[in-house]
Amino acid sequence: MRLRLFLVLAFVSMLGWAPGCSEQESDMAQAPVKIVRKIPREAPEGLEGKAPVSPAPAVAEKASHVEPVPEPPDPAPEPGGVAPAPEKPAAVQVRIPAAPPPDPGTYVVKKGDSLAVIAGREDVFGDPLKWVLLFQMNREKLQESPLDERLPERILPKGMRLRFALSEEDKARAAGNGEWVINLISSPTEDRIDGPSAVLLRNGYPIYISRTTVKGVKWMRLRVGFFKSKTAAMEVGKELQDLLKLEDIWPVRIGPEEKAEYADFLVPAGHGGRG
Repeated sequence: MRLRLFLVLAFVSMLGWAPGCSEQESDMAQAPVKIVRKIPREAPEGLEGKAPVSPAPAVAEKASHVEPVPEPPDPAPEPGGVAPAPEKPAAVQVRIPAAPPPDPGTYVVKKGDSLAVIAGREDVFGDPLKWVLLFQMNREKLQESPLDERLPERILPKGMRLRFALSEEDKARAAGNGEWVINLISSPTEDRIDGPSAVLLRNGYPIYISRTTVKGVKWMRLRVGFFKSKTAAMEVGKELQDLLKLEDIWPVRIGPEEKAEYADFLVPAGHGGRG
């Protein structure tokens, strides 16, 4: 009897527990599921769309101790001597040679220059006929040039330096020139003068070519000088007459202007100016 009563009570208890469990399951089924998301921090204005910047690592309060790099030791001294100084790189120096100072009494030959062209320059003599003066003042440089009728127009080597002013020593010698000359040729054209001029230069006579106008006609005169007397001029004149095969020559006493223009630029050489 008691067993039967226990079974009934147990059965009734089971019937009551079953609805409770079903209600608990339904409550769990109907409960909303919560999803947790990370909310990003709002980016500063103007940096939208850019990757976030990691914060800088904290700076240590005290800097770490850095050992100094030791300098290389000085070279050991030689036995019984002084320690050599450390080698230093040699400084590179570029020296630009200074241009030689201009000489107002010289002229540097340019391409295409000749004696007549140079003598005709205003900064030289200003007269092409004074090419004979230029030659005689630079005889040592021009003596290898053929001495013929083409001498005044022959092209000179570029870069040659020619002087057109006498040195102080030459000026002292020229100051002793006399006032007498020998007139050899008078011609209205140069073709009768250039050839004889080259012959006289070859033989060392101091010559010059002057200008004059007679009755409206311009003449060029080939003259040799300078002599202190008429007698001395005539003696040399006879030699020149035979040398050039001339019919007539005559001595002339020049004035101070012609002497200053030519005699002061010529140094007696070889024959003229000795008597």
